[in-house]
Amino acid sequence: MNNAMNNKNTFVINSLIVLGMWVLSAWAWRVIPDGSPIPVHYGIDGTPDRYGGKFEGLLLFPIVAAALTMLFTFLPRIEPRAQNLIRSQKAYSITWLASILLLCALHVATVLKAIGWSIDVAAIVSVGVGVLFVVIGNYLGKVRSNFFFGIRTPWTLSSEYSWNRTNRLGGRLLFGLGIGCILATLANANQLFFILVLGGSIGITLFLVVYSYVLWKNDPTRQEIEH
Repeated sequence: MNNAMNNKNTFVINSLIVLGMWVLSAWAWRVIPDGSPIPVHYGIDGTPDRYGGKFEGLLLFPIVAAALTMLFTFLPRIEPRAQNLIRSQKAYSITWLASILLLCALHVATVLKAIGWSIDVAAIVSVGVGVLFVVIGNYLGKVRSNFFFGIRTPWTLSSEYSWNRTNRLGGRLLFGLGIGCILATLANANQLFFILVLGGSIGITLFLVVYSYVLWKNDPTRQEIEH
């Protein structure tokens, strides 16, 4: 099947990235002395406010990336609307790749910071999150109705009209939010970035839930939801 072939190619690319993360961790494990504190969390001003050991500092991102790759690989196999997910293959694959690349960038920055490089990890996190929002937002409107990927509410899953309109608008809003996050980071407006990420994400989510219901209510071909 074409779907399996596409998934296989995407799996190979992401697996190579994850393997590179593990290789970097193995090298850093030998270079960094035992007991050395590694910054693992940063405050709103961009300075480290929590440190961890080698396990957390060097292995957390590779573990998460490996688990995420397995999740993205497994989900299509249990998707009830598999044909729709096949039609959303490009958006699915690019979102998968963008997520792994973000984790890889954060891992590289963390390791370089741990060995003494002067790197603004917090800025990389902020820009990376913004870029991820932009990428997902750019493709969200092209995702077909399914249970795992996209804006899923009881109403979008019960109405093609609600799904298409909600995901299309949600993609635009997420794209705009990502641009705002990038600009806030470049302007060194850390507080604005956190306001955008938290407030923007919550606001967009709540709005789209209501929006999806209104669209569903006005769709004569909708599926009724049993109470």
